[in-house]
Amino acid sequence: MSAITAHGADWSLVIPFYNEEHYLLATLASLVAQTCAPARIILVDNGSTDGSRALAEEFIAEHRAVDFLLLEEPAPGKASALKRGVAAVETAFVATCDADTYYPPSYLAEADRLFRNGGDAAAAVLAFGVTDQRLTMARLAR
Repeated sequence: MSAITAHGADWSLVIPFYNEEHYLLATLASLVAQTCAPARIILVDNGSTDGSRALAEEFIAEHRAVDFLLLEEPAPGKASALKRGVAAVETAFVATCDADTYYPPSYLAEADRLFRNGGDAAAAVLAFGVTDQRLTMARLAR
């Protein structure tokens, strides 16, 4: 786990997933490698019928230094899963993440910076286009 920055403890990440066994581990690995480590990562299984939940459980067991919460949401649909996950947030800020997306190490730090620089007028930010400079053009195209 990376060192928590001054603002990392203010954030929770909510990741709903449904049948994401081919992507979930890479996504989780990218999120635990954040330079601005979140206080908690909340995973919401939205009724997966593949091996996604077992993979999530294994990842959590291997990363005991990270505060994970694994929930289930039987009502179908991403909105239901997000609602369940956001209801469990205890931090000041929350970021929702997709289970099939790679997040470069600076993703949460950039979202935190953008939000805090927005002052009282900021209600939400999108850290879109944050890239890992080590990625090749071929990887970015994928």
